[in-house]
Amino acid sequence: MSIKRWITGAAVFVLSVCLFLPADVWAQEQTSGNSSSTTISAQVPESHEAALIIDGQGSVAVNGQSYKSGTASVQVQIPRLEETAWKIIPEEGWELAEVRYNGKDVTGEVSDYTYIAEPVYEDGTEVRVVFAEGSGESETEQATEENESETEQTTEGSESETEQATEENESETEQTTESNESETEQATEGSESETENAMETTLGKDAGSGSQNKGNSASGTDSPETGDSSSLYLWIEISLASLSAAVGMVFLQYRKKKSK
Repeated sequence: MSIKRWITGAAVFVLSVCLFLPADVWAQEQTSGNSSSTTISAQVPESHEAALIIDGQGSVAVNGQSYKSGTASVQVQIPRLEETAWKIIPEEGWELAEVRYNGKDVTGEVSDYTYIAEPVYEDGTEVRVVFAEGSGESETEQATEENESETEQTTEGSESETEQATEENESETEQTTESNESETEQATEGSESETENAMETTLGKDAGSGSQNKGNSASGTDSPETGDSSSLYLWIEISLASLSAAVGMVFLQYRKKKSK
């Protein structure tokens, strides 16, 4: 019994060691007393074949090759274990309607007319592209027209806002100018009125003085003219009034030029 246990344990140990050691695959056959060995090897392809089907008017580009519609099916070589970009190009007057990858509808995964397929490791991939007659405008042209329309609307809105702001500024400037002119005219009229009042007062004083002198002459008691300063005051008042009127007119002309 002990020998059988020892042999069993040794066999288990040898099997365990064999599981963790690499081993070459080789075959040996006996032929008429002579021995020969045969090595089994496998080649991994760099690409796989895929069937491309195009319905309608358009073309599909993949791996630098372009395939046009017109044939029922085209065999396309795609790289092994790499993503493949299928570039879809509809002809004028046609648009992309559907894309199927191995029978699955992947139209929603198409971006910028390009579908990125997952890596493959075997032959048998099938890609079907369906084109339908459209309005004749591609999505790029439609997007360009929409962008131009938005740009025109934005430009028109900016011009309208600029014109409104300009009109408001002109209106405020005109109101300010009219207000300044009105104030200047009122100041000028006030100065002229004061000047006229001063002149009338002075003339009244002169008339009173003249009548008084005449009365004195008639009574035979003429007052001496030495030391009489009424005429001097009159000329000073007239000079001041004239100076005020001139300053007002100059100020009015300056404000008019500044407002223009």
